[in-house]
Amino acid sequence: MKKRWFSPIIFTVFLVLSIVVSAQPWSIAYPDDPASGLGNPAYFGTLDGAMFQSFVSSVKNPTTDKIDNSFYNVFGNPVLPFGVDFHGNDHYSLWWGLSIGDDKGGIGYHDRYTFIDGHKKHIWSVGLLSRPSRWLAWGATYGEGYQKDIRTGIALRPGVEFFTLWGDCFFDGEFEYQNALVGAEIIPLDGVHIRGSYDIENEEVWLGMRFELGHSALTASSNAETDNLSAGIILSSERFRSLMPFRAKSIKLTLKGSYPESPSIFNGKSFRKLSDAFTLVVNDPKTDEIIIKLDSPGLTFAQLEELRGILEKFRARGGKVKFFAEHLGNGGMYLTSVAGLVCLPPAGTVTFNGIGVEMTYLKGLFNKIGVQADIVHIGKFKTGYEQFYADSMSEQMQSELMKVLTHLDTIIINRVAKGKNIPVETVRKWIEDTPHHSERAVESGLIDTVAYWDEFEEFSGWDKAKTLTTYLDEHDEIPVRWDDPPAIAVITVEGSIISGYSGGGGFISGRTAGDKTIAKLLEKAKKDNNIKGIILRVDSPGGSAYASDIMWHAIRDAAEDKPVWVSQAAYAASGGYYISSAGDSIFSNITTMTGSIGVIGGKFSIHGLYDKLGIREESIYLSPNANLYSLTDTFSTTQRELIRRSMEDSYDLFKRRILAGRKNLTADSLEALAQGQIQMGITAKGNGLIDEIAGISEVEKRFAEHLKLGDDYEIKHYTPYDAFDIFELIGKFALAPELRKISRDLEYISAMSEENLYYLMPYYIELK
Repeated sequence: MKKRWFSPIIFTVFLVLSIVVSAQPWSIAYPDDPASGLGNPAYFGTLDGAMFQSFVSSVKNPTTDKIDNSFYNVFGNPVLPFGVDFHGNDHYSLWWGLSIGDDKGGIGYHDRYTFIDGHKKHIWSVGLLSRPSRWLAWGATYGEGYQKDIRTGIALRPGVEFFTLWGDCFFDGEFEYQNALVGAEIIPLDGVHIRGSYDIENEEVWLGMRFELGHSALTASSNAETDNLSAGIILSSERFRSLMPFRAKSIKLTLKGSYPESPSIFNGKSFRKLSDAFTLVVNDPKTDEIIIKLDSPGLTFAQLEELRGILEKFRARGGKVKFFAEHLGNGGMYLTSVAGLVCLPPAGTVTFNGIGVEMTYLKGLFNKIGVQADIVHIGKFKTGYEQFYADSMSEQMQSELMKVLTHLDTIIINRVAKGKNIPVETVRKWIEDTPHHSERAVESGLIDTVAYWDEFEEFSGWDKAKTLTTYLDEHDEIPVRWDDPPAIAVITVEGSIISGYSGGGGFISGRTAGDKTIAKLLEKAKKDNNIKGIILRVDSPGGSAYASDIMWHAIRDAAEDKPVWVSQAAYAASGGYYISSAGDSIFSNITTMTGSIGVIGGKFSIHGLYDKLGIREESIYLSPNANLYSLTDTFSTTQRELIRRSMEDSYDLFKRRILAGRKNLTADSLEALAQGQIQMGITAKGNGLIDEIAGISEVEKRFAEHLKLGDDYEIKHYTPYDAFDIFELIGKFALAPELRKISRDLEYISAMSEENLYYLMPYYIELK
């Protein structure tokens, strides 16, 4: 609970002037509950969710000297609010409205029919609400009914959110002054509103308070001059900043399927959201238990590393971690080794067999079908495509793979041993002795217990735990600020780098990162004054040399205006490292595969296949190199030299780009790290290719500290679709889903055929 300090004099003054909210007069510049939307219907457009407010107002009738009670029921929502009021037995009102807006303001319409003794009266009004800055709000309304009414007002916050001053003026239809109201509000504690106003012409003081309790609030107010008393309740789908903060001792979630780095256009799941959610839970001192069900999650080793690191911090502060899984492989054992309880069902298995790679070489097949790969490499260890032209693994490929595998194997063994608090030798024995049925896995110490899912639900506390979705929803409280807080933009480069627009993957291609998309996102973040810094999240093995340079230029251009930090995920190699080097600082996981500084190019000749199929092709060329990229010829000696010269120029450009960003490297030290060599994150830090080891959530935290944003900031996750305007989006979704995938694949193939120089990592490694 946040406490504010006031001197006794200030507190006394504003306690005397206190109000709230469920009784008129409302400020049209500072409406903050559904009842105040009756005064300015534009308020409803600023809502993120739905609210219901019901209150009773008691007023002494000066004629009869009796108390008249009125009942108000307001159903507030961002689009179509409505309500009903009752004033005695013969007087009631029905109303509805239309609104549109966002948290910075809106417009609204209010249409009311009042029925008195069988007579109907129509009243309507329109309203505007604008919050142009953090400290200023403005409102205006115009209405017709019993008489024409014009009202305008402003609200000011002198440097703090918990103190607001406001004033409204009333005019008739001829814009002649009628009355004015002034008021103030203080919020000494989260969830406590003390508010007061003064009616200048009538010389009336209104006093009141509101107490917010999670998704509900209690309101009360009074007017001493007229004996007007009011009390009510508000129910909200969104959580108020409350006297009773949300508490969840135990959180549960299911990890299922893949977690791409970038969310979809419909804001679907992504690893960034998962990592941020884990971090929020772990940093919450009120939460002391996390229960996780593993349902065949498709997490990369870098993602497993980051989640495990977050859970390790949770355990270090005394938190309990419990897992249920049907089966455990290498990745599952690595992740669950941080837990205090790991459970498998009776038929479950542990397949902790260690890691390795398999390479399929296709030269023999190509010889049989008449296809010949003609590939040129710049870089001794740039061994991509060798499976197409070689019979077996080259010494360079073998050396690089052994380096990577040894690194991963060491990390897995040591982390599992540390998590289980056992010797490394025991873990190696496990690897040599699995697979194990669940009962034997318990005997060997790999897991802790065996139970069916329904049994685990009961004894683990799963049924009583709050879901992660509920936890996140409850922490997404109704904001107090009138403007958006400062933000950090996260832009993801995911998949192969291509010329054009990013794609979500199709029949033969995975996710792709297009230079046009990334450049547009960077430009968008650069021009947004609310964005204070940019994090480039790179999960790419590289691709097009041309597109990589376009992205590099866009990153450098953005970095001239705002700091740009780079967070590397599973892969940031070749073109992925090319663009990373444009950032001010580079962070990676210990298992991130980065570097691979080199160039690869070439083509496939299918002349032999044509012969076997009885296809005959005739050509006419007007220059000796017109057939340079013909699919029926291999390179001539001269052509190969021309290709190599072009690739060497591209290689030199690659190194110049790195040296421009990595001031700690020299031409000689960089060359020793280049030649296509893969660098793992921890070794990349040692040799200067990156700056620090940290996952995306930790990078976000450090960046906010670097930018001096305090605690009140947002992380704005861009998706590739944020790069499109509405017309481009319509065009992108004009085709049926399957046709779109085919179109994406054809575009990818076309791009491959038009460009023949690639900054591309030679292989992927996936942890099973």
